Amino acid sequence: MNPLVYAQVKQVLDHNKSERHIRGGIATREKYARMKAHG
Repeated sequence: MNPLVYAQVKQVLDHNKSERHIRGGIATREKYARMKAHG
């Protein structure tokens, strides 16, 4: 495997992993807001 590509992929995955809990909370909040709005 190309070390440069590996480093780039690892950087993206680490970034996504660090934000996952934030995105999950936002998605959950939006889900329940939609459920409440549509009764």
